[in-house]
Amino acid sequence: MEKEQRNKITERLIPLVNSVHDFEDILKQSLDNEIFTEEMISDIKDSRYTEMEQKRNFFVNLTTRGPEAFDKLIQILNQTEHENTADILMSEHAFPDSATLRHRGSGPFTECTASKRLDDIKVKKAIQFNGGELFEKSIYKMTSNPKGLALIIVNKIFDDDVYDRRDGADEDYRLISELFTQLDYKIFPYRDKTKRETEMVIDEFVRNFETHNVDSCVVAISTHGREKGFVCKDNNIFPSEELIQKFNNQNCPILKGKPKMFFIQACRGDQLDAGVPLFVDQADSKAGPKRPIPFPLHDPPHLPSTTDIIVVYSSQFGYVAFNNAIMGSWFFGTLTRVFMDNAYRIELQHLLTEAR
Repeated sequence: MEKEQRNKITERLIPLVNSVHDFEDILKQSLDNEIFTEEMISDIKDSRYTEMEQKRNFFVNLTTRGPEAFDKLIQILNQTEHENTADILMSEHAFPDSATLRHRGSGPFTECTASKRLDDIKVKKAIQFNGGELFEKSIYKMTSNPKGLALIIVNKIFDDDVYDRRDGADEDYRLISELFTQLDYKIFPYRDKTKRETEMVIDEFVRNFETHNVDSCVVAISTHGREKGFVCKDNNIFPSEELIQKFNNQNCPILKGKPKMFFIQACRGDQLDAGVPLFVDQADSKAGPKRPIPFPLHDPPHLPSTTDIIVVYSSQFGYVAFNNAIMGSWFFGTLTRVFMDNAYRIELQHLLTEAR
């Protein structure tokens, strides 16, 4: 398949996926026309994937299926009453990038435009520190120097061009690094890591807390994403839950009782939405019984394995995250603006409600 044809598929992946209404028919025709083998079709339809992910797998894998695959796909789409899907691929009109994506709501199209590039990052500092009884009982201790350690992983380029190059990644890297440096964190920045390298970097970062007596932890990720995790340089998915569990009370006991903050800029699906970032308190993320369950009298209370963790995503589950090649992601651009102007006077949860 020619590069221009591959680019059309990858650049228009979201509308392509959303336009498919009879996926089974397309898969059957793809098998009959020898675009995919039965084994490949089985992999695409793996039950671990949602239907949207299966459709995405189909189009992504198609870009590796030889010089005739594109023309065969157009023929199949027309034969299976997917003329609109074929039109998306054949159109010479340039589809808008994520800086000017439009989403269809209850009314007419609404254009989403990114704000100006943030050239000068200056974090406002607190000049008064409140302590006393209130401090000890209801506020996390944040007096260490540095305040904490911050792991930063930004992926821009992906092997074999399976995923698009993220030209806004350089700006995200700059924003995150400068913001947390000025917030008095010691940063550990990394770029373009495979899944194995990512795991090694995370494990090494966790071990750093054994030699650094700090009060908090930050993990910031900027890359492509899927519903259940973020994409590494080698196109493998690192599950978000696996990342978070590496910092729980069992795996990282030295951080027990200390705030652990995760900021993840990555798509979590293929649907379009112009909503605000979603924050999730991991300690409350799974619904439980309405009444408290008393501990047995003979067994002292145990601290849950996952506490003092907050995870902030750039989009809701199932939706894309917006990015701009020049200004970086909306997510980290907005967080940087809000944090640098207000972190000295507002606690985290309310800062996040300002980042909209």
